[in-house]
Amino acid sequence: MPGDATETDMVALKGYSLSDLRTDRSPELAEAVRLVLRQVGRPRVNLGGSGPPGRAD
Repeated sequence: MPGDATETDMVALKGYSLSDLRTDRSPELAEAVRLVLRQVGRPRVNLGGSGPPGRAD
């Protein structure tokens, strides 16, 4: 539905430019980057089986 918000633990980046992100030293952005890199390091395995994805986190 339009206007419905999706709940997420990630920091909102609306209105940020790449230049803004490069200079941002906030703890919130650092934590979001850490979480993304952890998930990249341990990705989901979902090959279309009947069970849930095998998340390591």
